[in-house]
Amino acid sequence: MNSIETNELTKVYSSSFGNKKVQALVDMNLSVENGTIFGLLGPNGAGKTTLVKLLLGITFPTFGSAKILGENISNYKIKSRVGYLPENHKYPPYLTGGEVLNFFGKLSGVDGNILDKKIDELLDMMKLLKWKKSKVKTYSKGMMQRLGLAQAMINDPDLIFLDEPTDGFSKEQLGNVREILDEIQSPQIIMVSHEKELESFADQIFRITKVQGQSRITT
Repeated sequence: MNSIETNELTKVYSSSFGNKKVQALVDMNLSVENGTIFGLLGPNGAGKTTLVKLLLGITFPTFGSAKILGENISNYKIKSRVGYLPENHKYPPYLTGGEVLNFFGKLSGVDGNILDKKIDELLDMMKLLKWKKSKVKTYSKGMMQRLGLAQAMINDPDLIFLDEPTDGFSKEQLGNVREILDEIQSPQIIMVSHEKELESFADQIFRITKVQGQSRITT
């Protein structure tokens, strides 16, 4: 089973007055096999984030269809098996790192001692355990990014989307990213970035570009 399948997936946005169309994604055909770290590389504006938002049901396609984990993206129940780190994510500044993970864990249906254990495991993996009770407003950009990675894994998802996951990482932290990814017990990780560093982490790289208005995928 493929973890992701799209068939002529298209998203066209209209301006506020409806007199201008923006083709964010056009006729995207993509199949991603399960069990790999899949990288989608491309410049800003190529449609990478739009594709992720369509697959997650954050926005809806204009044309075409898609499946994740064998289910149509219109099936909201499949989202309980998915983790997501958005680009430029933000958390309430008055919450601590532990409270952020507790909140998202409960939203995902994880609770009790299982959630408490998972929070400590993930914070330790991200080297944030000693900042568990520190408010996120004191976190650096790199720390916020690692907290975001932990949040994306709090529900033990079968499929994880990471949008610009290395943004804000130092060179030293970049060296630990692959180690962290190898520890994630998930059959499928989708990484989206405009950074060439992505090539170091992914098992398979696809590049997305726009040619004459159409979104093209190349290996």
